[in-house]
Amino acid sequence: MAGQLKYQVRISCAPFIGDEWCINPLADVTNPTDTKMYAAFHAVFFDDNGKLVGCCQQDAEMEPNDGPTQLGSLVLRGPEQELLKASQFKIVIYESDKRIGSEAIDTASTLELVGRDGKVITKLDELDSSTTSVGNINQIHLTAAVAFEDAKEKSRNTHLNPKGKAEYSLYLDTRHRPVTIMKSSGDNEMYDRWEVDAEFDPRKRVPGVSADPYFALFDADGELIACVGSPSVGQLVAPEDLLLSTKKLDMVAYETIRE
Repeated sequence: MAGQLKYQVRISCAPFIGDEWCINPLADVTNPTDTKMYAAFHAVFFDDNGKLVGCCQQDAEMEPNDGPTQLGSLVLRGPEQELLKASQFKIVIYESDKRIGSEAIDTASTLELVGRDGKVITKLDELDSSTTSVGNINQIHLTAAVAFEDAKEKSRNTHLNPKGKAEYSLYLDTRHRPVTIMKSSGDNEMYDRWEVDAEFDPRKRVPGVSADPYFALFDADGELIACVGSPSVGQLVAPEDLLLSTKKLDMVAYETIRE
């Protein structure tokens, strides 16, 4: 694959630690340009039925003529029996000479979007949910329609309540905020970006139960916009015009039950 940067895609799957396996979907990245480049990689895996198996994400900063560089953090980790069901793969790569998320791809299109004051409310409408059990692992799936609204007094993000052995609160918090990056030189770099903070928390903790969630956002045509997954669940970041065009959320959580 090639854009301004060059990519070699090679999917590998191997044992990791204990009952966990890992899938690494990208081998090498090279920057053949004479410009420092930033890239963001979002990769998702599905089973034969189109259900989300898991996802992984990594950012990269590439100096001119840098590479080939391996992305050591672009790794999906999860239960062996579930990862081996993966049969479909999607990846989206954003590349720019500016930090990903700091600017839109089509700036003019943002004038028609909500959130011009930097804050939106994220509404979720559950479309499908299921929980299946294999051994000591529950697999919790949830699909929801996503809509953004300008924040109004007393308006709130929608909270959904998927259930496994425990019951969870799931919501998306979407905002525009300043970000500070600590550079290797010791200096700080600041920039502004839009991001979606994915929250998946137990409503009441159950002893011996823990969950590892994965989130993926898609547009109206089913194209991947961004994803994030365990163990570094946090912000989903993409160019503003794409992120605020999200129409669907897919989530899978692997709930482990230890006596």
